[in-house]
Amino acid sequence: MHPLKISQARHDICSRDPYLGLILQRIEILPIDNIVTAATDGQSIFYSSEFVNSIELSDVVFILLHELLHIVLDHMGRRKDRQPMVYNIAADIVVNGILIRNGYIPSEKVGQIVTGTQYNIRDNQTVEVIYEQLPVRSKQHILNHHLWTTGSKFPSQRYDYKKSTLLRDVKVEGEKTSVNYRQLLLRYIEEGDYDYSYNRYHEYLEPFIVPSLRKDIDTLSNIWVLIDISGSMKENQINQMMTELKSIIKQHQKIRIYVSYFSLNVSEPIPLENIHDFENLPKKVSSRLGTSFTVIFEKVNLFFNQKPKAILIYTDGYGSFPSKKETNNIDTFWMINSHVQSPIGKTVHIATGKYVKQ
Repeated sequence: MHPLKISQARHDICSRDPYLGLILQRIEILPIDNIVTAATDGQSIFYSSEFVNSIELSDVVFILLHELLHIVLDHMGRRKDRQPMVYNIAADIVVNGILIRNGYIPSEKVGQIVTGTQYNIRDNQTVEVIYEQLPVRSKQHILNHHLWTTGSKFPSQRYDYKKSTLLRDVKVEGEKTSVNYRQLLLRYIEEGDYDYSYNRYHEYLEPFIVPSLRKDIDTLSNIWVLIDISGSMKENQINQMMTELKSIIKQHQKIRIYVSYFSLNVSEPIPLENIHDFENLPKKVSSRLGTSFTVIFEKVNLFFNQKPKAILIYTDGYGSFPSKKETNNIDTFWMINSHVQSPIGKTVHIATGKYVKQ
């Protein structure tokens, strides 16, 4: 019966999303014996006949779309040197999130699937960003990925996602930054407390409410970020700095940070807790004045009742650096887009992501 189910599922996908249905017609779907559920190698989709026979047609649709999205989004090629198990979980969070948001809900016969909710992670992010937010030792059942190779036969850039109902709003490119902010700022993340949650974790358990011990979201907090808008900074450089700031938000589940602009003076810090706050920041900010790094540390006590845990200064580095004493012993990261290296604190060259600690 399984060939008929596969054929019916193909037809269902074509009727609901013609663009993905057309792509699926180009991909072989083959039964094999050495897998439990389904898998892809980036070129074909494989499935267990026993598994397909045991599930509903709607579940077969879900499984085929799950594997197809891994191919279309080129999750195999984008893995690079990342830890395979953790990356596979990140990829499943992306794919399952897309499907569930569009009304494809698997039955309990498929088993428990990986979702962002289980890790307190938003699933509408790129696989690269979700990977950085997952615990390093994440272990969870996922649909079989042992056949993954180095890349898809059909590179993701060939697809016009706007033509697909499912992929219309999908983010496919990784963050355009070389800096791993999750690692750089790890010591400033406040771990969430454990408490009981009474959320239903799967709709088939309704009407029962199942208590479980869950951890609150870890928070990057009390960090002051400053953007250099002095006369030496060109508009495209300031835009690059804003992209880096956005990456900090994207690479953390929850934030409570502050943003200021500076040249010879410093603007009052603007609190930032989410991407919406970022979008509301001033779009065009510039100054024809020179650069003072010392004024940043002179303003700390004026702006903050409790001094920041760390200060990130985005700059081209052209200015007189303060002495270590003048920094009030605050951890300082000089996020520099030139060859300049600070004599104090930690210099991070944002073009490469490499840093030097003084």
